[in-house]
Amino acid sequence: MDSPRGQTALRRPRRVSSVGCRMAGVLLSGLAIVGRAGVAHADFPLPDVPLVRSNLGAEYRFDFGGGRYDQRSLRIEGSGVQVSLIKPGRDGLRVAIPRGPGGKGLSLCTKFGLGGDFEVMASYEVIRAPQPKPGARVGVEVALQSAARWEERVYLSRELDPRGGEAQLWGGIEGGEDPPRIEPPVATGSAARRGRFHLARVGPIVYLHAAEEGKAFRKVFEGNFGTSNLMFLRMQTRYEGADQGFEMSWKEVTIRAESLPTDPGRPGSGSSRPPTWLIVAGCAGILIAIAGWSIARGHGPANRHHKA
Repeated sequence: MDSPRGQTALRRPRRVSSVGCRMAGVLLSGLAIVGRAGVAHADFPLPDVPLVRSNLGAEYRFDFGGGRYDQRSLRIEGSGVQVSLIKPGRDGLRVAIPRGPGGKGLSLCTKFGLGGDFEVMASYEVIRAPQPKPGARVGVEVALQSAARWEERVYLSRELDPRGGEAQLWGGIEGGEDPPRIEPPVATGSAARRGRFHLARVGPIVYLHAAEEGKAFRKVFEGNFGTSNLMFLRMQTRYEGADQGFEMSWKEVTIRAESLPTDPGRPGSGSSRPPTWLIVAGCAGILIAIAGWSIARGHGPANRHHKA
């Protein structure tokens, strides 16, 4: 299932000449789109985020079409039967949830994190989506997990409204020590099958936008998420409380950031996890202490009495 060599573009930071930057700036100014997000698609005009830098140095881009899957950079959260529900297909990475008791969701995650400012674009297609029952959550979601506070995440989702055929857009920050910051859902006014998510961070502020097929991006959420590294990007199919099945496919994903660290929780990144060397040193200290205690017991009074 691994992708052919060259299909995955994981580009590390590189230096850009000042002359090139000035020329690019002049060109963009002439087009009146200075500073807009850099990932575009013909059917989805760029969201109006006039802050994302155009020279983010690290990039990952993958097209799931043609039966491709990138086992080197992506992993499936789940085991056994769950993993078998995700299959590469000609038109994208297909996720087919069968009829029966619904679970929480099925996720595809990157094996690398994101550092600094970033921009993420992910596109999808809903293939089969029966009307959910009241209280059920059925749809697709993209989320980023903080490396500093494991429970905190920023997410953007599109879910079917149980009251009708239209979809709703949800976005916000949740799971940290502070109360969740979630905007009221945005009604799409559409039952379109295809769409695209756009997530960006500039400094501590995240901007979440979503677009339905044939429509412009609309803002779903804007808020302070801090500047800590992010553990991974999660692309999730949600089917909580759904028993009628659900089928969708991920089309492509593009990630641009200041860095794409393979160990986003390393020392100095703001992670609350202890460094590896400290864990090893602690274990060694415990073993030495146990060995010393055993030796001391061997030369204690009870042992001398036995020898007498």
